[in-house]
Amino acid sequence: MSEMPARPKKRGKTAEQYAADVASYNLAMREHFRALAEARRERFIDAGIKRYEWLAMDVHGCCAVAAKNNGQIFSVSDGPPEGHPCEGECGSPDWCRCTPIPVVEFSGS
Repeated sequence: MSEMPARPKKRGKTAEQYAADVASYNLAMREHFRALAEARRERFIDAGIKRYEWLAMDVHGCCAVAAKNNGQIFSVSDGPPEGHPCEGECGSPDWCRCTPIPVVEFSGS
């Protein structure tokens, strides 16, 4: 699994250097959270969880993908056309913060 990247420091850099560092950091964070999401989905499959509810979480406001999928139920194995939370498309300016909430189904006895 990927290690959490260090947040860029502004001191002593030009605006262009800092902007490049922030862009690189955002890309690294997207990859970090993609790896975490893939591992979580594997755990869902191992635990027998077949479906999840999409929970939109974006500090910058909801992107179009999150707004569309928020509250909907998706298959762990298939997912929505845009991809699973943190693994697929995201309109956030930095990285996806959406999360899948497992849907636990109980069999009656």
